[in-house]
Amino acid sequence: MYAPVILLGAVVGVANSHSFEWGSCKKVNPVANFQADQFTGMWYVIEIFSTTSDCMTMYFNLTDDGSFKVTETREFHPLEAIGLDHRFSNVGTLKKEDGAEPGRFKVSWPGDSDFFGSFGSREGIILDADYTKFAVLMECQNFSLFKRISVVILSRTKSLDSSTVTQIKKDLEEAGYDVDDFDKIDHSTCSSSPDFDVGLDEDGTFSLDGTPLNIPAIPNAGELPIDVIPELNEVLSSRKRR
Repeated sequence: MYAPVILLGAVVGVANSHSFEWGSCKKVNPVANFQADQFTGMWYVIEIFSTTSDCMTMYFNLTDDGSFKVTETREFHPLEAIGLDHRFSNVGTLKKEDGAEPGRFKVSWPGDSDFFGSFGSREGIILDADYTKFAVLMECQNFSLFKRISVVILSRTKSLDSSTVTQIKKDLEEAGYDVDDFDKIDHSTCSSSPDFDVGLDEDGTFSLDGTPLNIPAIPNAGELPIDVIPELNEVLSSRKRR
């Protein structure tokens, strides 16, 4: 009975971590002389816009064309609140487009619905990075009268000193970003071996504990097909027998 709740939470959760604001995406430049090879690897999310998650990490894997495959991992507050030991991960892409300056990408995540995609591409920009300690990633997508935006403060470790966070927020505020949208991410209670490990790959296919589930795409309205439920129960039953 828990697996449908987890997947429903995952469907809702992947659409989070963004704020909706009036106006268009700001024209900003990436960090000077961006070094993609130094940006690869594990980053812990310290703060991010408008989320209901904890234990968030982002792993950046550099591809041959200069793009990144990004594995994002998180735990959801609503599921933690009902005592479900879980982890959710999804795989997105920061695509380097021909002629784009280093540090500027086209972003796609499997949680993007047809509705959001119909308004055009989402841009991702590495606003700042020292590569060994912190980085700042911004994603933004224009709509007709407003924008969908997320800013992420990243750290190579599970915490980041307050002076660095304060300076990052000062710089963002001076650039016109609303730093009140930030939510802090707690890494103190993260599970190393959760009871439920839900994955969502880049083509929108779910898996549970490494077992693919027959859900061809994320439902646009956040509703799972009814025939998914028996399959989830079968997967859970096989777990209990092990």
